[in-house]
Amino acid sequence: ATAVAGVTSDASVLKNVYWAKGTGTLTVEVNGTMLEQKFTSYIGLNMQVVEVEMDGVTIFAAATEWSDLSCVEVQCEDCKNAAGAMVTGAILGLITMIPTIQTDIQRSQSKWDMNCQKTVAQFMANGVGLLASLMSLSTFASGCYRNLPSSIAACNEEAGVCGTATDAEWSLGPGFILILIATLLKIVDGVVHALVPTPPHCSDPQAAATGSGLPAQAMMETP
Repeated sequence: ATAVAGVTSDASVLKNVYWAKGTGTLTVEVNGTMLEQKFTSYIGLNMQVVEVEMDGVTIFAAATEWSDLSCVEVQCEDCKNAAGAMVTGAILGLITMIPTIQTDIQRSQSKWDMNCQKTVAQFMANGVGLLASLMSLSTFASGCYRNLPSSIAACNEEAGVCGTATDAEWSLGPGFILILIATLLKIVDGVVHALVPTPPHCSDPQAAATGSGLPAQAMMETP
């Protein structure tokens, strides 16, 4: 859910669930004096938030949705496209977790375990969707983390001040990390399902008919 919250258009929320973040020093000239300010950029799937601080005080803050942002640099355009492509994937990732958890619970009780549930569980963990998710995450990491520049030109149009942000450092945020962990856990989930056999009554018709493969409680419930 935290990862999906990265789709938000609320700047205060994005600052806690961002998918990537950049920090650096912004050098600007004001009335002939060079000033150093700290800039922070929070990247989400639907928007970007930029804050500039000086002496611990925020002097500028702007939140811009990707759809309203006109990129000049190719790195900006790549990140914009990568973020937009992840929106659907993040939402579907959360939705598909529901049947995964349901199957895990069902298979944890031998009386409800079935061969079809084991097959479905392995397919959900190792299907095409998993590969697509990993490829989308890799694209986002490339566009909004690895390939972003260490030097960025920035302007405050309202104040009429421009400067260059140097020594920018980029990192992946909680939104990206959590959905990556959830995606990788699907692989672990599939391996566990493959290793855990179904009870005898699922593969032996005679055992199913006599109830010999069922636990005592299930035998009592079988008509």
